[in-house]
Amino acid sequence: MGLGISFQHPPAIKGVRLRTMLETLTDDQELIQQYSELLNMGTYLERDINVGFSGGERKRSEILQLMVQAPDLLLLDEPESGVDIERRIAEVYQTCRTNADIQAAFDALQAELDAAKGRGAGRAARPRAGREAA
Repeated sequence: MGLGISFQHPPAIKGVRLRTMLETLTDDQELIQQYSELLNMGTYLERDINVGFSGGERKRSEILQLMVQAPDLLLLDEPESGVDIERRIAEVYQTCRTNADIQAAFDALQAELDAAKGRGAGRAARPRAGREAA
């Protein structure tokens, strides 16, 4: 619950492993593993937060940290040019009610991001499996 905020330039934190930060944010090891794999961040879990990461790796690390917190509202500072990602993510959560619907919506968004790669677009973050509407 709460508010999640991302920044244009996520900071590097020397001496704190990404896994340690994630375990501070949630006790759910399965969730950490699932989101890490989804964002291709599994090999980064034992590294210091954002130290030596490329720009895209920093953003994926930041999104991973935000996803495990499951905020009610997420504010993204300059997420990707050419894609209104905030609106699209909100739309997914407002209209999709099943895992299949959520997956299909994020796959469509990913296809758009892949098509825009030449303009510096990244990867779309998908919600964890098991998120069903009550």
